[in-house]
Amino acid sequence: MGLPSPEHSLAAVCPDVAARATDCEYLGVPDGKKNRIVAFTLDGQQRVLKVFRQDWAYRVQVWRNPLSRWVSRAFALRSGARARVQAELDGIAGFRAAGFGTFDVLARPQPHVLVFRREEGLPLLDRIREIGAGPETRSHVAHLADDLRRRQESALAADDRRMVHPAPRLAHAWWRPSGELVYFDFEARVNPSLSVPEALPREVEAFFFSLLRNEATSDAATIGVAVDAVGTAALDRWRAHHARDWRWRLSGSRRRRRDVLARVVGSE
Repeated sequence: MGLPSPEHSLAAVCPDVAARATDCEYLGVPDGKKNRIVAFTLDGQQRVLKVFRQDWAYRVQVWRNPLSRWVSRAFALRSGARARVQAELDGIAGFRAAGFGTFDVLARPQPHVLVFRREEGLPLLDRIREIGAGPETRSHVAHLADDLRRRQESALAADDRRMVHPAPRLAHAWWRPSGELVYFDFEARVNPSLSVPEALPREVEAFFFSLLRNEATSDAATIGVAVDAVGTAALDRWRAHHARDWRWRLSGSRRRRRDVLARVVGSE
């Protein structure tokens, strides 16, 4: 059975909107394993519909709570669609409280569906692929890293986990032609029992891993710019947590984590 048309996907969750919408199209490559994202125009305004996938993962919510604290922290237990929607909304609220831009949520027509205002621009990762390695890319990375540093300072001061991005990748920052960065895709909220100090070094590692896996941002000069912008406090927290936390050995590749840390520290 083939994938339904974008018009059909929109009508399935927002029939009233679908009757008036035009220019419907899928964003990305839709399949049964990912969220379904439909762009459309309504009354002359561009919108984006995000249907969060509903799969077996929602069952985790049933048995996660009785688990002991260390098991809950050791493994990245995914949530169901409704919980991911709530994580998305929490992340938006947290980032805005810290003074950072996010996509505007216009409606929640169903528990597992959100409608956003479509932003001018493109994902920062796509922008960097357009311009390639060089001074402009390093400027973008410095901006991203400085935002991360300031957010982490705000998260610590407010003890607010919502200000920590669960997946701080280049693909989850949106570049506007004005140069402003807007952040999105907060749904992957794993290990909710982690405290803010425990979540911060994971965010730093994920950020540098995102840089190292992309050719245009993996050179020593770009990593050095990111190191300077992130600041010594964030890097020290990452080193200390990596050295002492045995759970990291369970929740991810030890070799990958060691290599990422070594390459970043080597650029200092």
